Amino acid sequence: MTTATAAPRTRSTTARPTTDRPTTDRARRPRRPSVEVRLSGDLDLSAAPGVADHVMALVDGGADVVLDVSAVAFVDCCGLSALERCLVLGGDRVRLSRTGDAVDDLARLVAGPASPLLRAAAGPGAA
Repeated sequence: MTTATAAPRTRSTTARPTTDRPTTDRARRPRRPSVEVRLSGDLDLSAAPGVADHVMALVDGGADVVLDVSAVAFVDCCGLSALERCLVLGGDRVRLSRTGDAVDDLARLVAGPASPLLRAAAGPGAA
């Protein structure tokens, strides 16, 4: 009786080039928690600071924030400014899922097409 032993198999791998740039492969990135914040009612001088503080605290805590402002009935310039500040300071960590007429109309009137709110509402790659 003879016994044959097989040599261990080795995997052939190709080396990947290394770069100093961070990887953009989503499968390799650790997932961050995502929190949806739904706003309703009035987003005005009295509510805006609290909303901005809450959103930025979530971002500072490591969460991605998705804002749904479709149920906002009234927004003034303070509310619009707070939303824009969250989008700008939050970078890719804060995005809009839905906007409503109140927010869209004021953003168009006050800031025009340059508004981060209108660009965010239009989605990535929009001009």
